[in-house]
Amino acid sequence: MKPIFIVLSICLIFLILLLILIMCLLYLYTPLKYISVVIDGRLGNQFFEIISSWAYAKKYNMKFALASDYLKQNQKYYNNFFSTIKLKEKSEFFRSFEEKKYGTYENISNIIPNSNKEGILIRSYLQNSNNFNNYRDEILNNFFNITSLKPSNNKFFIHIRLTDFKTSKNHIMDLSNYYRKAIAYLSSKVDLTKIVMHVVSDDIEGARKESYLSLIPNQSLVFIDNNKYDDIKTLELFKECCGGAIIGHSTYAWWGAYIINCPSKIVVCPNKFLNVDEDYSGFYLNYKVIEV
Repeated sequence: MKPIFIVLSICLIFLILLLILIMCLLYLYTPLKYISVVIDGRLGNQFFEIISSWAYAKKYNMKFALASDYLKQNQKYYNNFFSTIKLKEKSEFFRSFEEKKYGTYENISNIIPNSNKEGILIRSYLQNSNNFNNYRDEILNNFFNITSLKPSNNKFFIHIRLTDFKTSKNHIMDLSNYYRKAIAYLSSKVDLTKIVMHVVSDDIEGARKESYLSLIPNQSLVFIDNNKYDDIKTLELFKECCGGAIIGHSTYAWWGAYIINCPSKIVVCPNKFLNVDEDYSGFYLNYKVIEV
């Protein structure tokens, strides 16, 4: 064989190998098309699950979608908050990713490069604000485009969740001392006689009996029965409370405080959201954290 043909053959083989290498690299590092999350719990939990997954998708240049069967029990939530999210058949999400424990999360990039599947399905509550801290403005615009009718720095809310948390194994906690300390802290920052404190509860008569509310002047209290407000109306009220909030161990109340878009807001939150020892720092943000 003439030398020129040998050289050409070697060059051809090299080009073929180079092409194969490039194709392999593209195959390994092309972002997955979709990411989704298994939905579990009520609206507060769903905000964490959906917004955290949505933020993961943005960070890793993926698309976010919900499984179409989400609508079976959550049509109202979808219409009010998540209607901009695409729906896909669950069979199109192949790979699952689970957090190791409550309140923490792994780096999802650990599994993306090794997957050749259509999408990733996350199985976790994802209750950690570190999942989405960099996207606050987009979150407020995309998921909480709620009209705040009468925002005021004199409006506050205190959320007291009683009904299901009295029987839910991991949520049973006596928050009375926490609420007393939280109200005392707030009184050191503002004149409680000059504010409006909205008491929001799923058991409004039970909330009226809580002794710690006597620390707030009676004329400042406005009782709101959460059962008579729909989700939009309740979140509108929360958003109006530019003064801030005292929240209990409820993710719904946490989001209520999160959407208050007023830099000077004062938010007090408990150091625990369950009655087990875990890392709850993902809830704290720049809030005043008080021990339960």
